[in-house]
Amino acid sequence: MFVEKYNISVFTDGACHASKSGVWASIILMNETKHTLYGQVHATTHQRMELQAVIESLHFLERLHMLGAPITIYSDSQYVIRLIPREAQLKQCCYLTRSGKQINNADLMSVFYDMVNRSNVQFQKVKAHSAAPGEINNREVDMLCRQKLRESIRKG
Repeated sequence: MFVEKYNISVFTDGACHASKSGVWASIILMNETKHTLYGQVHATTHQRMELQAVIESLHFLERLHMLGAPITIYSDSQYVIRLIPREAQLKQCCYLTRSGKQINNADLMSVFYDMVNRSNVQFQKVKAHSAAPGEINNREVDMLCRQKLRESIRKG
């Protein structure tokens, strides 16, 4: 299988309830094949779920030996998108604040950067909850995330 023949689009989202229950979701389109992933995490934050969605998507593609294929990750998360240009700065300060405390989500950032650097990936910012033409999958992953969050809250 030649990974260059694949065009992979990944739509990610994360959500968190005030109870600190969170979910992440992604829709991965590989040519004509669609994969839907999601998971639930307790005692978390919205930003962690946004990061987890990207990480889990790349782990899934890694298991399929597809990290070398061109991958575009679509995210409505400013947090995730802004991490890309900050990599060198965050690594240089060892993920510490000026006062010497570890920054939030340093554990996931380290995994995030590792996965991104081993992938042929680019990021594309999309408008949140958008159903504009070409962004239908962004709206779909947002709705999936909300549905899974409601289900997790009902289960307690």
